[in-house]
Amino acid sequence: MLALRAICACLVAVVAVYTLVVIGREGLDLITPFFGGVLAMTWQGQFNVDFSAYLLLSTVWFLWRNAFSAQAWVFAPLVCVGGILVFGCYLIWLSFRVRGRMDVLLLGPSRVAP
Repeated sequence: MLALRAICACLVAVVAVYTLVVIGREGLDLITPFFGGVLAMTWQGQFNVDFSAYLLLSTVWFLWRNAFSAQAWVFAPLVCVGGILVFGCYLIWLSFRVRGRMDVLLLGPSRVAP
């Protein structure tokens, strides 16, 4: 569990710093370059579509793990758009909440025998 927490923390830190540098250089306009690459059918666009699929899949897992509760639906857009900055922090928090039990972390408490 320590390795998972360390990896998540490193990923969050690297992406946070990188994001701040990009915002400083290019501003907050993410939408135009993101969809520009997709519409141009370039490799950058292919990566954006592939990355979007990963974001969507992680969001579906988040919803499923939380039994599609109302609270999960409230946070789902943040998980989907926030990427590793949100998802990594969620996994670190969750790892402590489940006291290191990977089965509960992955499946949720309602799907694991006590």
